[in-house]
Amino acid sequence: MRKIFLFIALFAAYLTNAQDAETLYKKANEQFESKLYRKAVETVSQAIELNPTSLEYRWLRVQSLMTSHAGEPEFTKALADLNVIKENENTEKLYRAIGNVENYLASYFDHDVHDFSQAKEHYNLSKSAFQAAKKVSGNNEYDYKIKDADTALNDLQAKK
Repeated sequence: MRKIFLFIALFAAYLTNAQDAETLYKKANEQFESKLYRKAVETVSQAIELNPTSLEYRWLRVQSLMTSHAGEPEFTKALADLNVIKENENTEKLYRAIGNVENYLASYFDHDVHDFSQAKEHYNLSKSAFQAAKKVSGNNEYDYKIKDADTALNDLQAKK
């Protein structure tokens, strides 16, 4: 009897968390639509704490982080979410987002910090992500992104 009661109590707590997470997600989505990106990040992060397996919540956080006049810390957090999503998805959208985040980080390390080894690593990861997006989608429009990464890598080589 105790086991059944414990199971029911745990299940009820789980449902309450799921409902609270969904409410927070909806609020974060409204904040995002109102261009309150930093607020959306805070709110959807609370939803993720309650339901860390929701890819939908993580996508909203990625979007919010990338549009919040973001800097390196926000893009690094977005990349962490994208890597969680990558465990469950294999889409053009995912690889395009990873490529864009990696490209931003590469540029940051190249131009702002002058850490050329980090920049090289991120340019290579950006290139790989765009190659994966091209492979998944069959879209040759990624060729220019791949070429841009190659050009940046060649420019880095010239800086040494």
